[in-house]
This record gives sequence, C-alpha cells and structure tokens, in this order.
Amino acid sequence: MAYLGFDICSYPSDSAMQAWWSGTPFYFCGFYLGGPRYACGNPSPWLNKRTYLKNLGYGFLVLYVGYQAGDTSYLTSAQGIADAKDAVAKAQQAGFPTGTIIYLDVEQGGLLNPSFLTYIDAWINEINNNSSYRPGVYCSYSQTADQINNSIHVNCQFAIYNINIPPSPGCTTPSPAPDPTNSGVVYALDWQYAQNCLKTYNGVQLTVDLNTATTLNPSNG
Repeated sequence: MAYLGFDICSYPSDSAMQAWWSGTPFYFCGFYLGGPRYACGNPSPWLNKRTYLKNLGYGFLVLYVGYQAGDTSYLTSAQGIADAKDAVAKAQQAGFPTGTIIYLDVEQGGLLNPSFLTYIDAWINEINNNSSYRPGVYCSYSQTADQINNSIHVNCQFAIYNINIPPSPGCTTPSPAPDPTNSGVVYALDWQYAQNCLKTYNGVQLTVDLNTATTLNPSNG
C-alpha cells in the first residue's frame, strides 16, 4: 500500500492544516526544520507545530534544507557535520523522537560534483553515527539517487522527486495512491510526483507539492 501526503514551504495556519486533514486523501505532510538554504522563514514556522499536527493525526516527512550545488565554499566535510548537528538540534527543538528520519534536501538533479558528495556523505554519517536520529536524502530520481546511494556506507532512506514525468499522475490524488517505486527508484520510500498544485479541501485553497509514501508516517516521527 501507499499513502498520499503534501508539502508546502510556508506553514499555512493551524486552521488550514486542520481543514486539510478532515475528510481529505492526505495522511502526512512535509515538515521543514529549516537549514541554511530554507527560504520560508528563519526560524522555520513549522518548528513549534509538531504536537498540534500529530494530535490532528498527521504523519511527517521531516526535511532539512542544507547547502546546495552552487554553494561551493560550503561543500566540505566540516560543513556537512556542522549542518547535521544543526538538523539534530532543530529536530530536538521540534520534539521529534529517537529514530525519526531527517531527510537532507538535495535540489540539484543529475550527477553531483565530488565536493557536494563530500558534504552529503559527512551530513549522513554525522546523523547516523552521532545522533539518535536516522539519515535520509530527498533528491532527484535520475542519476542523483544512485550516485548518492553508491557513495555512502550506511543505511540511508531515500525520498525522490520525479515531477510530472510519466507515470506521474500530475496534480491528481489517485486512489489507490501510486507506489513510490514508480518514481524510477526501486528503493524510494517517498515520491514527490507533482509540484505547485492548486488544491482546495474544506474551503481552504493551497498550492502544494504532492507526495506518496510507503507508510503513513515516512519519517517515523
């Protein structure tokens, strides 16, 4: 089975999130911890919302937006470790329990340069070896996922974006939910299959990205 979810950068409001829970096809939402490249508020407006959303019933895809391909002077092992520690601190602040998967957002598709891989590897290893959380990577479906997966030596979960490319159902919410492996990555636990979709539920209209995952709570948080 698979389950539908959505993510949106800016926290809509408590009332909007409640409206998008009751009687809708969604089981989980993206939860943005922040990070050096998070552009929707500093600190992230999501940070104090976990308890409220969990009490409504939402599961979570926990996301940390680290440095990206163009940030060449920051793509080092030391920075990857520092940003992993920041992600852990933010996850603790938000109240996520031991074992929660934190996904590092990697926006560049295609093959990554070696320095970016160094940064990503250091981030993953720091989460895995020196925290009570588990590492994940949110990245492109193309060569990127395999490249990262082949460069690491720890167990890491993958969430994949493969936007509006067949067999993506586009801005629909099909039932049953599509299998994340349809993204083209057989080990994907989550698939963001459409972006910037204008949807209305219970009178509340939002522009969101649409996801499907193998569990109700992709980050186990």
